[in-house]
Amino acid sequence: MGDFPIGFGRYSLIERLAVGGMAELFVATSPGEHGFQKKVVIKRLLPQLIGDETYTAMFIDEAKLTARLVHPKIAQTFELGKVDGALYIAMEYVDGIDVLALLREFAARRRRVDPQLAAWIAHEVLDALDYAHNLKDDTGQPLGIVHRDISPSNVLCSVRGDVKLVDFGIARAKDPDRAHKSKSGTLKGKYGYMSPEQVIELPLDGRSDVFSVGVVLAELLTGRRLFAAPNELDVLLMVRDAKLGRFDKYGFDIEPGLQTIVRKALKKPLEERWASAAAFRDALAEWLFEHRHRITNKHVAEVVNELRESVNARRNRPASEAPALPGLDEIAHGRAPSDSMGIPQIQIEGGDEISAPVISINYEDAQPDPPARPISSDGMAASGSTKRAETVQARPGRTPTPQQPVVARTQTPQKPVIARVPTPQKPAVARTKTPQKPARTPSGTPSDAVVEIPIADTISAAVEAIVQPEQDKKPKSFQREEDSVTRNFDDLTVDPGIERSFPPMTPSADELARKKPPTPPALSDIAEPPDDAGDFSVTSPMRVLFRLMTARATGLLVVAVGGIKKEIYVRDGQPEYVSSNVASELFGNYLVTKGVLSDGELAMALAMMPHYGGKLGDTLVGLGLLKPLEVFRHLTRQVRTKIIDVCTWNKGGFAWYAGRENPREAFPLDFNAFEILGAGAMALSDDVTDAWLAKHGSSKLRASRTRRVGPERFEVKGLVELFETLDGTRTVTKIIDSREEREEQLKVARMLCLLEACDLARPS
Repeated sequence: MGDFPIGFGRYSLIERLAVGGMAELFVATSPGEHGFQKKVVIKRLLPQLIGDETYTAMFIDEAKLTARLVHPKIAQTFELGKVDGALYIAMEYVDGIDVLALLREFAARRRRVDPQLAAWIAHEVLDALDYAHNLKDDTGQPLGIVHRDISPSNVLCSVRGDVKLVDFGIARAKDPDRAHKSKSGTLKGKYGYMSPEQVIELPLDGRSDVFSVGVVLAELLTGRRLFAAPNELDVLLMVRDAKLGRFDKYGFDIEPGLQTIVRKALKKPLEERWASAAAFRDALAEWLFEHRHRITNKHVAEVVNELRESVNARRNRPASEAPALPGLDEIAHGRAPSDSMGIPQIQIEGGDEISAPVISINYEDAQPDPPARPISSDGMAASGSTKRAETVQARPGRTPTPQQPVVARTQTPQKPVIARVPTPQKPAVARTKTPQKPARTPSGTPSDAVVEIPIADTISAAVEAIVQPEQDKKPKSFQREEDSVTRNFDDLTVDPGIERSFPPMTPSADELARKKPPTPPALSDIAEPPDDAGDFSVTSPMRVLFRLMTARATGLLVVAVGGIKKEIYVRDGQPEYVSSNVASELFGNYLVTKGVLSDGELAMALAMMPHYGGKLGDTLVGLGLLKPLEVFRHLTRQVRTKIIDVCTWNKGGFAWYAGRENPREAFPLDFNAFEILGAGAMALSDDVTDAWLAKHGSSKLRASRTRRVGPERFEVKGLVELFETLDGTRTVTKIIDSREEREEQLKVARMLCLLEACDLARPS
């Protein structure tokens, strides 16, 4: 930590609180005349990032935004300055503990937070958010701020009893110049506190923060994590689907009125959630009033002063007395090992622990933190977002070490933790295989080439790379009934009985060079006749898909054109699983095409895949090439892209097999299938669009209002307005000719094609 105090411009740094991501935090004193001193928090850009334009812009952006937030329940920003070329932000120092520390201490003492205190803390956070969400600029226009990082570690409780919200570092405002920050923020590591719309990349508003406050309140009331699983991808699925099974289990005894309030905050559909932070806040205030709970700052102060000594003692405990500790991501995801009291610990570089008051460091997802990322065999830091020109043969001597997971951005490599992926030497972990035991295809035939495993890089592999059978993806330590174990707030700690062992070394560059490129498997032929079949030159793919969706059908749709064949499994009208025999549509190749992976990184992942249970997604995460949320999102985008491609066909044919179930366990998708149809229509080529116009140009289309699905479901800009004009008096040609520009004419033609294919517009 260095010698303190040290000079930093006009500030004296007296203690370092945290380091990670793009900045480090210090407690400092600000001097004045006649011996005046005031404690502040200094957030300083890390030295190695001073010259990085992206990080610098993000840091400045944060300072400018937070300087606008002047509210008693938001930690204040005082100054943006520079000393010796290093940017820093001077912020309000909150003397107290954060809610994460509060929860950990209560868990250690086998106590729950009083419901009225939990409700009050959430009430204060919501009051701060109500102010931020409604803040306007100097011209009176709403800034549209969304915090996007509500979590227990970002809520501070002071010794005076104040509750303050901190860390607007990835907050989003309606400002095009903030695009870089918005992009980085979507990959924030605290997956368990995201809203469903954050996970699936929908537009965000204040209701996203409402959901996150609901998560924090649920955890305060139950003393346990709301979304907890041994696999980060499982956590993301729980959040996406707003699964409240743990709240049902551990919060059954919460007062019914308060339960109802929390459940409304945690609704997945936005329209069913509290409409604003103010509405949520007022509901909690009404509950407190009705039950005659009079909570003041004094009650908060009493709890903080009761726990503060224990928090500080844990923080100041010598490193020699503590076990090897995980990084910040581990505690954020609930995987941190516990100490002798069952309390998860946190560690930063140099062996220093972090405890409240802590303002967590942001931006770790915008770009990799160079000292902490594993190095790929092409000599570049593993990352899923940068462009790479080198091949795997460029620097053969450098290989990643899976035993040092990516979580180590705030952790020294000399203190390895239990790897995020099960270790291959442990037979109980079914997700791993030794090189001496060739992986097997779904049909059971052995494969002697790693990259030729059929499930490796097809869409089915990408699906199975994410969600495996329960027995495959959980080591023995997690294969037990939850009721049989006493669990605390961070109840996904790694079982200390699991031995630490390390996977074999990554194959050399020469070995990788000898591997064949991945090839797609041939899709199986079905002997029995289909329940329905047709030609796409007669019945468009959009019409076929639309009818399956509106009929809420379940079965298999096989589509083919030329040598291209795809299988689309549908359940209740929603595409559930897509498999293809097109090499470019393999998940790994898709990632390379999108610039997410280099060819060398993909080759390395395929070669290492047997050590991660033959799962490409797990391999990419385990090697640090992608983060779980990136795998999650890229897979969803790829499936969406495959269906959009089918929508653009005007040749080939289809066969429908009703009731046929998907034989593989599929990654559960969750998207608006009608929106995909809309995107498919807008992706029609000019030639296909012109062909449709030649066929339907003389038709006079009239809007059909009998369908339950309205044009708004397709999410195509201008479609609803066009739909309203279709009164059956004008031909398609006249409607098209009313537009002057060729591009506008094609756009209108594509929308008319969509409406006609989906029976929302019919000839009069």
